[in-house]
Amino acid sequence: MNITLVYQKLPLHVKTLVTENQDGSYTILINSQFNWEQQKDAVLHDLTHIARNDFTRDEHADIIEKLVHSLPNGIVNEDMEFYCRMA
Repeated sequence: MNITLVYQKLPLHVKTLVTENQDGSYTILINSQFNWEQQKDAVLHDLTHIARNDFTRDEHADIIEKLVHSLPNGIVNEDMEFYCRMA
């Protein structure tokens, strides 16, 4: 699975934004206005959602978020490949 990380200025209330691409890969937009630690934590959180296939689940988003927040942050699968791009 390919994951492209794109750093760009986003609204301050948004740390990251995840989109699933048509080819099954993902793009994570990372707010360049946050410090590295905040960016890392947000990306690890998003990777947990990707690894769990949360974007295709039928459960309510609040339930999924509570579950993900109860898990160790940053579930990264060996089949994940990362690409980084500065916007």
